[in-house]
Amino acid sequence: MALPLLFLHVDYQPSVSLGRVGIELSDVALLAILAAALATRRLALLAPGRILYALAAALLAWIAVTVGLADGAYDTGKHAVAAAGFAEYVLLALAVPPLLVGRERFRSFAWVLAVIAALAASVAAIQFVGVDIFGGAGAGRRQPSFVGFHDLAALAGAALASGIAGLALGRLPTRLVTVSCAAGAVGLALSASVAGGAVLLAAAVLVGLVAARRRELTVRRLGAIAAVVGVTLVAIVGVRGGDLSQFARFVGLLPEERTTVEDVQTYSHRALLAYLGVQVFLDQPLAGAGWQATDEFATLGPHLPEARSEFPDLAGQAFPTPEQPYGVQNAWVQSLSDLGIVGFLLFAATLLVPVLVGARTALRAAEPLAALVGAAMLLVAAGVWTAQGLVAASPLQAVTFLAFGLVVVGLNENGARGRTR
Repeated sequence: MALPLLFLHVDYQPSVSLGRVGIELSDVALLAILAAALATRRLALLAPGRILYALAAALLAWIAVTVGLADGAYDTGKHAVAAAGFAEYVLLALAVPPLLVGRERFRSFAWVLAVIAALAASVAAIQFVGVDIFGGAGAGRRQPSFVGFHDLAALAGAALASGIAGLALGRLPTRLVTVSCAAGAVGLALSASVAGGAVLLAAAVLVGLVAARRRELTVRRLGAIAAVVGVTLVAIVGVRGGDLSQFARFVGLLPEERTTVEDVQTYSHRALLAYLGVQVFLDQPLAGAGWQATDEFATLGPHLPEARSEFPDLAGQAFPTPEQPYGVQNAWVQSLSDLGIVGFLLFAATLLVPVLVGARTALRAAEPLAALVGAAMLLVAAGVWTAQGLVAASPLQAVTFLAFGLVVVGLNENGARGRTR
């Protein structure tokens, strides 16, 4: 009952403000999940993932350090609250193992995820045909559903990753696999996340390789996976064709048009913001500018002259201003600019080491499903983070650390204590 509330955009939640601290309905839901995990008295189930949890704890500690070290115009109080929100959602990784160890509990979770994704995909489909609900973007365009553009990609990609893993291994009910794949494919296509599509392909390859090594991937299952992934990718390209063609014009693969230089174009804009993030990193490569510092114009402003020289053909409104600072809008680049090389490595390790552990566990395990689903979901989330900055307490972060916890579930189910080495 609590899980769906983590996937409702903050704009549609009741909230209470206590000074700088805002408490949303999703915060209450998360606390309910944590309380349920504590009530199980199964915290010993966290032990197999102790090295993974140590990585996440080190990332949170480093974020706290950068908040304390930042100077200049940095708003310490504001960003400390955001850092606490990020830490709150990391706790989901601790709640998952006590609650979801066991095949029936995992299936219940997979069903809830599939149903939420189906609801989100249905709303996105209604928005796609032009019905103006939940801030739809207009007929024929990518849609946010009730989640948000990138968060919809994370939610749908997670459901699709679960369905593909269940399909490859043949260990989930056919109806659940069908709902997960259909809802995930439609939701991801209508979110039109190119990053989500790219990592969906990577997740499908990961799942296929593990299933093949286990000798559980039949030709029929492989064909079904290829069809689902192929249709989803074609649909994403269809919806984002205009943005992709404009980027091709920006890099010189197609002839330039007036709109290429007079309007803000998605991918050239992202290239500019990533460039600014790298420049901030080069100024302070060890510890960065401070957690979420690049969300502020004061951090990006000093680098605008060189950026204008580097991107002379971009529309003027594409550049950050005090009224519209934009931010870096790529968590991987932002981890470099805001947290320095130390933070980047911790962020990368927190997201990617569990992927490797989950895949390795699934290769050897008698019960591989939770570990493989966790690894595939986390790989999708890691890709979607390339399209969104380090936004705390978001549905994308919920997907990330639910998946993290599923890898630990896989370790528990297979007696894999110590295998994280």
